[in-house]
Amino acid sequence: MMVVINLCIGMAYGNLMAIAMYPLGAHAGMGASVIGVVSALLASALGILISQQLDTTVFPVVLGFFFSSLVALFMVTWFGGRVRLE
Repeated sequence: MMVVINLCIGMAYGNLMAIAMYPLGAHAGMGASVIGVVSALLASALGILISQQLDTTVFPVVLGFFFSSLVALFMVTWFGGRVRLE
């Protein structure tokens, strides 16, 4: 199951980053660095919070994947129509 999840994340991540940087045009390099820093900080903070909940099962990891997937789905549906592709 982890292989499937990681494959889906790997396929979606690059496309979502390209969509996020599309409106930036000539400033896409700066946008890529800001997106990279923000995503790394957010991932490390969430990783620390999830790892503090581990005991003998991987249930906290499953919950972390589930809730972060729900947040991502909400954000894609909410902000998805706001990018103008010309």
